[in-house]
Amino acid sequence: MITNMRCLSFTAIFQALAILLVAVAQVGAGPLSVQRRKALDVFNPVIVEPTASSNWVAGAQELVSWDTSDAPQSISNQGHVVLKTTPADSNEVSQWRHLAGPFDLTIGQINVTVPNDMITGQYKVILFGDSGNESPAFHVDGVNGTDGQQPPSDNDDPFGTDESHTHNFLDIFKGN
Repeated sequence: MITNMRCLSFTAIFQALAILLVAVAQVGAGPLSVQRRKALDVFNPVIVEPTASSNWVAGAQELVSWDTSDAPQSISNQGHVVLKTTPADSNEVSQWRHLAGPFDLTIGQINVTVPNDMITGQYKVILFGDSGNESPAFHVDGVNGTDGQQPPSDNDDPFGTDESHTHNFLDIFKGN
C-alpha cells in the first residue's frame, strides 16, 4: 500500500510538474504573441492619388500614391491596387479590376496601367493590404459604354491570383 502511495505521489508530482511547464511555456509565449500582434497592426494609409478631380485615360500609365508617414515598422501584408466601378444604380454590383500587386506597402506609390477596355465612367481605387482603403470617386475616359455593356471584371479574382474561386482573402492579407 505504501508503494501505491509513493507511485500516486510520484504521478501527482509528475502531473503538477507537467502543468507547471505548460504554464511557463504559455507565459514565455506572451511576448511572441505581442510581436505577432504588432506585425498584424492595421496600416490604414490615406490615398493621396487619385483624387476626386483626377481624370484617368484607358491605356495610360497613372500614379496611385498613399501616405506612409504613420506606417508601422513591420507590415506583414503585401499591397494590391484594384480599380472598382461606382455604379449609379445601387442595385448594380461593382466590378473589380486588379491593377497591381503584390508589392511592399511601404513604397507609398505605384504606377498602374489603366486597362484599354475600361468603360467611361466613375471609378474608385482600392488599396488592399492590412485594410481596404478607397480613393474618392474619379473619372476614367475609356470606351463608350452606352450599349449597356458592363466593364470587364475580375470580380471572382480581384487580386489577380491563379486560384480565383478558392483563394482565401486572409491568405492575401497575410502576404501569401
